[in-house]
Amino acid sequence: MNAFMLKRTAEEPLGHAAAIIADVLENAESNRIITPSQKRALLQEMALRLS
Repeated sequence: MNAFMLKRTAEEPLGHAAAIIADVLENAESNRIITPSQKRALLQEMALRLS
């Protein structure tokens, strides 16, 4: 569901920034800098702020 929301956001002016943030968070999770739940919370907060 997050991927769908980000894809939809990518069509809007702030979409590029949202996609970069999502990539950064994915990298942080992959490198165990943040947990999956932290990534999920940050993506939800980003979606709220950009909507």
